[in-house]
Amino acid sequence: MAIKKKTPQPKKKTAAEVLREKKLSSYREQIKRHEEIIREMDESRSALAKTDIEGLYVSHESFGNGTIIEKKDSIITVNFDFGNKRFVMPFAFIDGFLRTEDEEINGKLSRYKEMGEQIKAAEKDIKAAHRSIQLLAKK
Repeated sequence: MAIKKKTPQPKKKTAAEVLREKKLSSYREQIKRHEEIIREMDESRSALAKTDIEGLYVSHESFGNGTIIEKKDSIITVNFDFGNKRFVMPFAFIDGFLRTEDEEINGKLSRYKEMGEQIKAAEKDIKAAHRSIQLLAKK
């Protein structure tokens, strides 16, 4: 008579292990969602930064009124009464150095700034999720 060997049964997970795995999975999904949000926002911000603004009238607190005469990559050149000055686009507007009354441009700059804040929030959430994963991994 042949002796049958018992097939080892997989170890049954405890409730704590199952909960831990669910939490880890949830944190990993959060990270993926936030990374996708960041990618989408970066693409939108890039498109906004490429807005054609040559010929736009602007004002500067110290230099007065001027016109954007050139845009190369993220550098814009503004012609003021005394000469030309260069600024970094869009931060010259976002940081308040330059202002315009063009509502369309102001709307785009506002969305650019909002997206930047959303990206920072998503990056903060990603860091928190990574910390939580590290803590759960130590258990």
